[in-house]
Amino acid sequence: GAFGRRRVMRDWAATPLRTMLFVPGSDERKLRKARILNADTVALDLEDAVTPDRKPAARQLIRTELPAFSSDTRAAVGVRINPVGTALWRDDLHAVACESLDFVIVPKTEHADQLREVDALLTDLEVELGVEGGRIGMFASIETPLGVLRCGEISLDAPERLLTFAFGPVDLSADLGLDLTGDGLELLYARSQVVVAARAGGRLPAIDGPYLALDDLAGLKATTARSRQLGFQGRVVIHPDQLQPVAEIFSELTEAELAQARRIVDAFSAVEREGVASIAVDGQFVDYPVYHRARRKVMLHELLRGSVNGNEDAR
Repeated sequence: GAFGRRRVMRDWAATPLRTMLFVPGSDERKLRKARILNADTVALDLEDAVTPDRKPAARQLIRTELPAFSSDTRAAVGVRINPVGTALWRDDLHAVACESLDFVIVPKTEHADQLREVDALLTDLEVELGVEGGRIGMFASIETPLGVLRCGEISLDAPERLLTFAFGPVDLSADLGLDLTGDGLELLYARSQVVVAARAGGRLPAIDGPYLALDDLAGLKATTARSRQLGFQGRVVIHPDQLQPVAEIFSELTEAELAQARRIVDAFSAVEREGVASIAVDGQFVDYPVYHRARRKVMLHELLRGSVNGNEDAR
């Protein structure tokens, strides 16, 4: 059952992170609805989406709902805690830590020491729960000027538990005193910093922030295509209607792209068995990085096709 599935350490490299749906931790109706939506990951929010007076009740509600997520959805489910440095984050973790918690998001990350503090408490909680150390993954949100400036150091120095960065354009733009535009050119430098820093530290490709105009599908698609082009592997989603378009853009291939990716995978797999690790396919040089990228493209494309056809087993 779901309980047995959760006993196995999640293979994050094989977990799609195209969509990370944020849900207010104090809203029971939205929490229940999120269980039946087709998100890759669901982040239950204890930070900005919950007023200070409702945080204790939100913690208890999330703790009650987490096991239901385990059994109802194949999505990875986690919690955005309050910032390290406030008096709230430790209480957040103590309240929500359980076998069903896949990850935590650390907001407003500006230094690797903040992540080490969270890592130390998570390690203690994993011992108490009797689960493997490192079982609960960690995302660090980069959303301040200092976070952007230091994200390379953070990625290199952070605990192994850090999976990757999530980019936070809203707080950052407020700090910088600029208005977010449709094409996002004003934050191109910051986005690229986060993408490069994540990979420089050997982390998974980063996750972009949300698109705030809920009724602008064309804008959502355009900015999501740009995110993919910059090297993000997914983005934060703040409304269920955004899930399918975002997932499609991060995983859809044209027939020609799919055919080429499959040729790369097949040809490289064949020569690898003979001890060869580089070949030419369609006149293109192929080695391990190119092969792994092609394999992931095929996996995400098939995942999308499976969810569109209602074939949940494709996940």
